[in-house]
Amino acid sequence: MNRASPRARSAVGSPVVALAAALVVTAGCAGRAPEPTTHTVGERTDVARLVAVFADAGLETRAFDATSLIIAEDGVQVVVFLEDGGRSLQGVMACPTCAEPARPEHVARWNRTRRFGRAYVDADGLPVLAGDLALDRTTTDHTVAAWGRLMLAMGRAFRDEVWWADG
Repeated sequence: MNRASPRARSAVGSPVVALAAALVVTAGCAGRAPEPTTHTVGERTDVARLVAVFADAGLETRAFDATSLIIAEDGVQVVVFLEDGGRSLQGVMACPTCAEPARPEHVARWNRTRRFGRAYVDADGLPVLAGDLALDRTTTDHTVAAWGRLMLAMGRAFRDEVWWADG
């Protein structure tokens, strides 16, 4: 025997109950962020496209030549080279103001404590930071911009820990 009142029984089929059921069913999806709408850079790119991507991300950007550009933020500059016919990017940050050769222990410490961004000493004995990004058909503008921001963040740390380190 159903002990619910006739009023309660009729509420089961009401729009309010249907709405509540729909809310319960979709509540699991509410916590997920929507997929970002981004453009795909793809497997190959060029300097003009990269300038637009980095500029849209709010980074100072300047084309240098047909295969390279400069991105900058907070006084740190990274030269981005298109490699492999535009299928990969290499970011390089050299020390234009370093007057003294790199201290090998600073470069070695950097490489020992980091997994992204490798350091080396160039032919003039100056410290250099480099990092790569391989492009494929799923590479988005967001991926490229995030890589550029990461290179600049690593550049700030590299400047402080390798270029300007005291001991």
